Amino acid sequence: MTDQTAALPGSHGQAGDAPSDALSEAPADAPDGFPSDELLARSDLYGAEHLLGHGTQRPRESGVDIARPFVYRVPDEWLSPVLRDRAETMGVRHYEALFAFDLEELPPDRHYTGVRFEVRLVDDDAVALRLAVSETVPEDVVGPWPGTGAPAVSTAAPPGASRSVEGRYRRLLNRLRDVPGDPVPRVFGERRPSFGFTLSAEPGRPLTRRSYGLRVLLELPGDVPDLAGSLVVGTTITRVRRTRSDLLDAALATAETFGEPLPAPERPQAGANEGTRQRTGGAATSVATTSVATVRLCVATDIEKYSRFTDDEAALRAQERLVTVLAAARRRAGIDESRVDLQEQGDGQFAVLPADIEERRVIPDLVRALRLELHDVNAELNRDAMLRLRVAMCRGTVRRGANGYVGRTVIAVHRVLDAPSVRAALANEETATMVVAVSDSVFMEVVAQGSGDLDPDDFQQVSAKLPEKGFEETAWILVPPPVRKARDS
Repeated sequence: MTDQTAALPGSHGQAGDAPSDALSEAPADAPDGFPSDELLARSDLYGAEHLLGHGTQRPRESGVDIARPFVYRVPDEWLSPVLRDRAETMGVRHYEALFAFDLEELPPDRHYTGVRFEVRLVDDDAVALRLAVSETVPEDVVGPWPGTGAPAVSTAAPPGASRSVEGRYRRLLNRLRDVPGDPVPRVFGERRPSFGFTLSAEPGRPLTRRSYGLRVLLELPGDVPDLAGSLVVGTTITRVRRTRSDLLDAALATAETFGEPLPAPERPQAGANEGTRQRTGGAATSVATTSVATVRLCVATDIEKYSRFTDDEAALRAQERLVTVLAAARRRAGIDESRVDLQEQGDGQFAVLPADIEERRVIPDLVRALRLELHDVNAELNRDAMLRLRVAMCRGTVRRGANGYVGRTVIAVHRVLDAPSVRAALANEETATMVVAVSDSVFMEVVAQGSGDLDPDDFQQVSAKLPEKGFEETAWILVPPPVRKARDS
């Protein structure tokens, strides 16, 4: 077996350290195991040695029991005012999810010195708002957990839980108990659909616990029927020898998948969201129909330095040129304009493209078309009147509300559009007429696959960050050179 010198991220142990009394006498601490109906998987953890030839198997170093995730709807009264408002205006729902696993007990000459656990949810619009791995809850970024009047880590079972459900809840919650002498796990993935924790032992001290849990406050799109995703467990094991110790990485051979049905949403009262008219305080008011959520490509566009158009006539002409350029570019890219949903924004425009477009063709065609249309509209304009655009593209779940589209993607595409890194990219290129910023998922799934004439190497990875809005996402920007036609020379 090959000696390993690499540990999990953040591990302090090093191969070659002499074994200490702490390493040789580490206790094991594990609650009772999971009942069979609560067990998601009983899996082997394999060493990280490279395969030595056809049919060679990696050595089994340990094992892990993984519990089925437990999820329940968080009552509105437990939520902070900010989250209650998001639920009402954006159609999202909030759930608490508990994840847990038990590591196998090791032989006396081996001890766990590192653990990594990661959850990857299928829905890109799912967001982990808060993560907790111990009884000491970190400072919240969205408000109290779960809300005013609720304990920091509630041990009360979910509302309306049966005795069996309450027992399952407490078994999982027990995995969050602090173990004296062990370091505090470090969580990652807040505000993302992939999240988890890492834990590394202090030098010369093994981890005393073998059972771990992760408690997550999730925000999910309102139409998601189940909590689906995959789990990854990895460990660092220290093997104690007479004069030295070796580090071994061990992990699942493949991620374990899961799917837990979510509680069904309450049905709206008769007459609600049906486009009928109801009376409130004696006056007739219109109740707008709310659409179901769908995955769409969203495009947000903004005129650079719109404030330079100081008189009304100049601003009106700039708006007319913007609308003309965008509509012509969509037609040139083969998009059915009658199926594009638009929101007018004065110096910009927000467009939700049809659900069935072929993104690998449409996105490069739209970028090319925008370059051509901008060239034509700017050809007869002086420098002060020229149109320079910032364009952002994100894909995700959106739904139409009473006064426009809602959803995390709608917010994200505008945040990316306004990010300083995107603004600077255009400002730093005086001859350019546009900058295009795409989300990480659009880049990876469309641009990076070699779509049309978009070269992935021409894109630059940036952080689209707006600290005052609590927003930070990876984006990829392209500043294409202006079009040169024969008559320009």
